[in-house]
Amino acid sequence: MVEKEITINNKMGLQSRAASNFVATAQHFDSDIYLEKNQVIFNGKSIMSLLSMSLSGGESVLVRCDGEDEEEALGAIEDYLNTGIHKL
Repeated sequence: MVEKEITINNKMGLQSRAASNFVATAQHFDSDIYLEKNQVIFNGKSIMSLLSMSLSGGESVLVRCDGEDEEEALGAIEDYLNTGIHKL
């Protein structure tokens, strides 16, 4: 298992379209992907779970990946949250 705390740098946070694209990115990997905010764990492959976390810009989230491709998954998720989310 690998994990990393990442700060959301866009103003809109991880809302509807960004959350949908996050899930699409996460689903490319076999690893389980979870986000933790305020000690509550959310499934990174579930749009409903991500929307329920209400992740705003400037907030930090702990991303946890567990599985065969966990390193690749964490790298892709970090890249999306740092750069891909800004392209929407």
